Amino acid sequence: PSPPPPPPPLPSPPPSCKSIAQLASETSSLSTLLAAVEAADPALLAQLSDPDSTLTLFAPTDAAFAALGDLTGVLSDRPLLTSLLRKHLLGSVVPAQTALSLSSASVATLAAEDVLVDGSTGSVLVSPTVVGGASTVVTADVQACNGVVHVVDEVLALAALVPPPSPPPPPPASPPLPSPLPVEAPASSFPASSFSL
Repeated sequence: PSPPPPPPPLPSPPPSCKSIAQLASETSSLSTLLAAVEAADPALLAQLSDPDSTLTLFAPTDAAFAALGDLTGVLSDRPLLTSLLRKHLLGSVVPAQTALSLSSASVATLAAEDVLVDGSTGSVLVSPTVVGGASTVVTADVQACNGVVHVVDEVLALAALVPPPSPPPPPPASPPLPSPLPVEAPASSFPASSFSL
């Protein structure tokens, strides 16, 4: 007798939607970002995990954080860290196609400070950054159920962390100016007759 037909396969459950926080936890190059989020205000992780949020995250890579050197001070300052991470969050979904249409546009972040987004060069550049210059989106449009993630190569800076412009070089030391008395003395030493014709 022929073997019984195999049972029909069970319908596979639809893929579960992943939040921004879940995507970060599954991306090896974002482990420092995840550690920073976990060290920040718990409300931030809750927001990144909330399926009803509509967010855009500019997610710095581990290498971007490593370029800042020792992060111990930042990670231990929860209010500063929370504000710094919120500087990477927009309260709406901005896909790369939209960002590419912007030219040095000020975009509000959840840190109550703007970032400049510029897509006019064909790449999406975001500034200011902690190390100076602009951050470049290296992986765009990683879709989450509560927004979109753009992986960037530099950490964005709060206004208080933006490096100051390099000071101009000091002028060469000039000799001290003479006192006014010797300057006037030659003028008074000419006899009045020398000016007559």
